[in-house]
Amino acid sequence: MAVLIHILHLEDDPMDAELVQARLEEVLAQSKIRMHCILFILDSVDEGLIVIDRVYRILSTNRAFCNMLGVIKNRFQCRI
Repeated sequence: MAVLIHILHLEDDPMDAELVQARLEEVLAQSKIRMHCILFILDSVDEGLIVIDRVYRILSTNRAFCNMLGVIKNRFQCRI
């Protein structure tokens, strides 16, 4: 999962750092929700799908892909 983070210029004010930390946590939580929704939609598709990274590691598969191969879904996912 890629998250776009805007780089902010922070002065030595700890309040700024706390606000940025809170905002980053909020953005990360929203990103996780979106990713969950996307994966749920992909899992409901009847065609087999596989998600790989740049070095061809399997990041995710959908249920149809696993059914085509007769395997359990979690066996394909790598741990990063």
